[in-house]
Amino acid sequence: MDLCELLARHDQGDLLRGIAEAVPQLIMETDVEGIIGAGRHERSGERTTWRNGYRERALDTRLGTLNLRVPKLRQGSDCPGFLEARKTSEQALVTVVKAQLGSPRRLRTIYDANLRSARAAGQWERIERTKAAFPYLEYRLGASEQHRPHHADKEGLILPVDSPFWDEWMPPNGWGCKCRVRPVTRREAERRGIDATPDVPDQKVVNKRTGEVAIVPLGIDPGWQRNPGKLRRQAVEALLRDRLEAAPEAVVKAALSDIARSWQVTRILDGLVASAPVALMPMSAQEAAGAATRIVSLTEKSKVHLVDEMESRGQASRAPFVSDLKDMPAATDGFVERRSDGNLTLSLFVDGLYPPQAKGGRRRGLYVVIWFDDGQSGRPRIRTLIPKVERSYWEKQAARDSAEKIDLK
Repeated sequence: MDLCELLARHDQGDLLRGIAEAVPQLIMETDVEGIIGAGRHERSGERTTWRNGYRERALDTRLGTLNLRVPKLRQGSDCPGFLEARKTSEQALVTVVKAQLGSPRRLRTIYDANLRSARAAGQWERIERTKAAFPYLEYRLGASEQHRPHHADKEGLILPVDSPFWDEWMPPNGWGCKCRVRPVTRREAERRGIDATPDVPDQKVVNKRTGEVAIVPLGIDPGWQRNPGKLRRQAVEALLRDRLEAAPEAVVKAALSDIARSWQVTRILDGLVASAPVALMPMSAQEAAGAATRIVSLTEKSKVHLVDEMESRGQASRAPFVSDLKDMPAATDGFVERRSDGNLTLSLFVDGLYPPQAKGGRRRGLYVVIWFDDGQSGRPRIRTLIPKVERSYWEKQAARDSAEKIDLK
């Protein structure tokens, strides 16, 4: 049901409840499309599984009980914990909706804008995951009767997915904007011509009500100059990190173990530009490294070393061993090194994790390398990991002049 129907059929209380049901339903549908790798009834080589109906779920809120339909999948997770995560945002949702009820037209505009932003966020996740096959995007106008001149100037513009242009110009780019992007293959982009990144000047916009001054690219409405997909991902990642930082250690360990085996990590290792917390370093290692947090993340940079470099050498990917990072708190040895760029490297060894190579031999361990790209104040990430390592190899690395051993006992 769209907003026009809600306005016509319900009083104010029912309208609020209807909107509160519609918004999380749309977010769930968008999330599921990202997990599946295809839209409903869409044929795609990126599809990983199929829908399997819905399960009914009641969610108690200040507006009453919301009746939601949680999408189910034939294989894999069907959004576990989704509703619990959204409960924390319920109060903000209710506040925003109530604040706008004075003007149904304004509410309709905001609701439509939020729907388009949510769809764009889901689309961006798919764009990042499929950019190996579709490394370019084309800017396309929507179905509006009249188009903003600066948007019309960009019709047909073809640029790489990783171009900084899309950090600001990923549609929608304003209230009522219906522009969109279309993924393009390398062959088509080269045939049609790859454009130079346009030089878009900034403009100063003054909010007449508050007097606040915003600097935005010319042609974009204030508040719309950020890629909604990147914003959404960053917000979710920050929320998850904050919750883990505040949780008891036993809960953190269990959560990180689940995340390391989740679809989120699988998508990062498939090429999604994102970050996911996957491991907990020993407290003594955090102190020795002067790290701001014990939580270690897996990022798209980790994928370069765990997957891309290994495959380029004709060796097996190390991605299957990411789940073994659950044992990192039990690391027995470690050392730190200062890299040439001034940043720190922390190396840890989890001894006895794997069976011996030969009968009667010593059990082997997991060698983990952690980088701090922005100094110790930056968030630690997995640089690489080496499974099934003999202790003699670890001891040789730890004996280097540049290595400063740390006591983990």
